Amino acid sequence: MTTKLSPAVLGLALAACASGSASSHDDQLDQAAGTWAKDKAGCATYHYVRSTFSWTGTTTQTDVEITNDRATRRRYVAHVVQDGGQVKTEQWDETGPAVGSHAGAFEAKTVEQLLADCRQTLAQDPETNDITLVIGTHGVPTACVFVPKNCADDCTMGVALADFACGPLSP
Repeated sequence: MTTKLSPAVLGLALAACASGSASSHDDQLDQAAGTWAKDKAGCATYHYVRSTFSWTGTTTQTDVEITNDRATRRRYVAHVVQDGGQVKTEQWDETGPAVGSHAGAFEAKTVEQLLADCRQTLAQDPETNDITLVIGTHGVPTACVFVPKNCADDCTMGVALADFACGPLSP
């Protein structure tokens, strides 16, 4: 699934990490993984939000809750702009063993899985892609994305998180 950042988040991410070599990004990610390893014990339950924004006006939001390395909740809402401007809304809420039963949303991934996805993002060719890495609280990658150079629409790919925090999702 392609991750699209809001213009504000993308601007912040690009400003924070527009420069830097692949090895400095790898070093940052290694440090982030170490920070998460230390902080994880105090954050047995955590949640985050992943969103997409398209130039067409379509948006999605996937809320994920993880407890003791297991997905315990995943909520999704999509507003799809159709021909003629009508907006179709889809939403659902999965809990317990039902997490993962719907298609179309981001997978419910642990921080370790997000760090692994980030490492793949950082492996993209910097000659043909702009690569951004922003590490947030607890060593969690809040923006680990690449954008192919000269791409005009819906091009941002990788991990982009909002609202990461220890504790469960709000009801």
